[in-house]
Amino acid sequence: MDLPQPPGRAASVLPQMVFSSTIKPSDLSTSTVIEPDPSDQIDCGRTELTALQDVVFSKLTLPDGRAKLLKMDVLSPASPARRPLVVYLTGGGFMNAPKESSLNLRTFVAEAGFVVASIQYRTVPDGGTYADSIADVKSAIRYLRAHSEEYGIDSAHVGL
Repeated sequence: MDLPQPPGRAASVLPQMVFSSTIKPSDLSTSTVIEPDPSDQIDCGRTELTALQDVVFSKLTLPDGRAKLLKMDVLSPASPARRPLVVYLTGGGFMNAPKESSLNLRTFVAEAGFVVASIQYRTVPDGGTYADSIADVKSAIRYLRAHSEEYGIDSAHVGL
């Protein structure tokens, strides 16, 4: 099969392309196919949640001398049972860390039975480094573990 050539290019410059003429059928012999029980699904909007906003977990001084309060928003099922913790870290390319982002996703996880804490962390505009961001995440986890009874957290089960 001859491929069309870009203007001004010789045919010998382009690599030859090889296409498969047959496709092997799917092999599920080593796979485990699951069939979840349709009644065992998250039923969005039916779980009562408790929402706390702007909980201060750290007070620090930035390189330029400004004070900064790092805050988090916490969503949790309203039941008194202790729940595993999921710490949500927003993406922002180290330029911003809006803890308010992805409320729909955080709500979905909370309705599934987890306490979800969405946290702020230092970014480049704050004079922060990658190491500072990691320190902020650790600080948030220490705070949440220290206040696990207040927030209904099973502090032995924490995920990011």
